[in-house]
Amino acid sequence: MELGLETFIRHKPLATSGYHSLYQWYRSVESEHFPDPSGLRARMEQWIFGLYPACIKYFMSAFDVPENGIQALSRGGAVIYYASVFLYFWVFSNPVVSLVFGSYLYICINWFHLHFDEAFSYLRIANYKSFTRFHINRDGNLEVFTLAVDKVPREWMLDPDWDMEQKQPQQLSHREIP
Repeated sequence: MELGLETFIRHKPLATSGYHSLYQWYRSVESEHFPDPSGLRARMEQWIFGLYPACIKYFMSAFDVPENGIQALSRGGAVIYYASVFLYFWVFSNPVVSLVFGSYLYICINWFHLHFDEAFSYLRIANYKSFTRFHINRDGNLEVFTLAVDKVPREWMLDPDWDMEQKQPQQLSHREIP
C-alpha cells in the first residue's frame, strides 16, 4: 500500500495541491474525459444543493494522504484519518465487495456453469467438497491428486468395533542418529 501511495504521489495525482488535492485531480480528469458543453453537471449540482460533489469532496479528502506523509499529521488528524479508512474499508467496502463477488459467483455457477470450486467454497454449501495434494516425483514432474465428493454424509454412526482395534506403536517418520 505504501508503494502504491508513493507512486501516486510521485506521478502527482495525490497530495500535491493542498487539502482537497485528490478531489481537484478528480475534477480535472472528469472535465477532461467527460466534457459537459451544455452545463448539465453544474445544473444538477445546483438542483441537489451541491450534495453530490460535497460528498465526493469530503470522502476523497478523508483518504488524501498529505504531501509530507502521514507523519505530518497531528495526532488527532492521524486518528481521524485511520478511523475514516477503517470505516471505509471494513464497514462500507467489505460488504459491498463481498456482495458483488458473491453475485458474480452465483451468476457464473447457475447460468454459465463456471467456477464450481470457488462458488461452493464461498457459499459454504456442505456438498461438493474437495482437496488437492501436489507431489514432485523423482523425475521432477509434478503430480496432482484431487479427492472430491459430491455429497457429504449427513448422518454418522460410530463403529462399535473401532475402539477394540489393536493400537500399533507409533512408527517414527525419521531415523534417530546416535
